Amino acid sequence: MLASIKNFKKESLRPTQTRVTHDAVISSADSGPKRVWKKQSTGRWTLDEEIVRLQTTHAAAHGRLGQRSWRYPVRVVECDAEARPGYDTCKAHEYTEDPEVLLEKVALLSQLLKMSERCVAYTGAGISTASGIADYATQAGTRSLVSREAAGAPVMASPWLARPTITHRVLVDLYHRKILKSWVQQNHDGLPQKAGLPQHAINEIHGAWFDPSNPVVKMSGNLREDLYSHLLELEAGCDLCLALGTSLSGMNADRIAISTAERHRQTGLGLVIIALQQTQLDDRCCLRIFAPMDEVFTALHNHLVNDPTFPLPTPSPPYPTFP
Repeated sequence: MLASIKNFKKESLRPTQTRVTHDAVISSADSGPKRVWKKQSTGRWTLDEEIVRLQTTHAAAHGRLGQRSWRYPVRVVECDAEARPGYDTCKAHEYTEDPEVLLEKVALLSQLLKMSERCVAYTGAGISTASGIADYATQAGTRSLVSREAAGAPVMASPWLARPTITHRVLVDLYHRKILKSWVQQNHDGLPQKAGLPQHAINEIHGAWFDPSNPVVKMSGNLREDLYSHLLELEAGCDLCLALGTSLSGMNADRIAISTAERHRQTGLGLVIIALQQTQLDDRCCLRIFAPMDEVFTALHNHLVNDPTFPLPTPSPPYPTFP
């Protein structure tokens, strides 16, 4: 099967459908209707109840380790705009897993974490939206599952006041359990450190709000040489890359996700992508999860605390407890 995936010609695939009029609509008996926000040609949003499942390859929907019995993700927000205009991006539709599939995917993720020896998190704006910080790729406004309104995040006078999300705290817990070895952060928000991650464990490749020595890099700017060299070191050793909340739209730092996926194509590890929107790397990953980030990491945390085979965290004050 792996050989067939490796030699698969994308030209033989039907293009991924992005308009409801072309999607296969599954009957409500499939798993019950879901409420779907649609943006009409008039610009108005309407709320419909129907099931429209993602149309793509099995590998792009679930990852190469996905079970054939898993249903494809359901579109819950329709937005035909490009997620990141001007970049290698996909449409800004948002998808979620059926509940039972999500739990099985999280269980598989926990197994991958146990197998990994050099796990690196590669995070984008999507892990911080639940804190109230807006991202770039969400085009559906308040209808998005990652909007401040949907997340119940407070209105802040400044994003500098944001607090860590559940995802930040669980990732830090993974670090203190010696499962997560390093963290490459595209964001500038300092939330990993606020959650208890030591500074030496993070590479803020695009700059940081709270580090005067690492100013925010403009889109047309150059990466800091020492941070880029460190990125290359992490890339060379990474056996499991967790690409979380990033559109993977062609940034230089995306190389850690791409390289890890290619290098471990024939193994049980490689690239894990967790995001509501599709990315151009979905068909290269070993596991693909479509779900709100905090929902995934809440379920993963339950695995951590209930599985005695996971190592216990090493005390490292001031390491905050899980809320």
